[in-house]
Amino acid sequence: MTEQKKQYVEIDASAWLNKDGVEVSVFIGDDASEACTTNVQSYEMLVEQSIGCHCTHGRLTNKFGYDNIGEAEDIVIALEEAATLARELFESLKDE
Repeated sequence: MTEQKKQYVEIDASAWLNKDGVEVSVFIGDDASEACTTNVQSYEMLVEQSIGCHCTHGRLTNKFGYDNIGEAEDIVIALEEAATLARELFESLKDE
């Protein structure tokens, strides 16, 4: 009987922000310097999806015992805080 050797494959999925949205790239292999696949999700689509999943019949409502309005607002607040952080970091790092 032949001895089976274990083979390991390194897989790295990385998410990055760019001007078009969130870009997810997948790298396969120990020394992969080029992404095997890349997918960009637009900010518009992500925001619509994230807020829309809290809607009932196209409206934000707290009917049926769920705090959909509060959860949707939490997303908006988090995005506002992220935008503020991005602006502050940008201003502190740029050359004059």
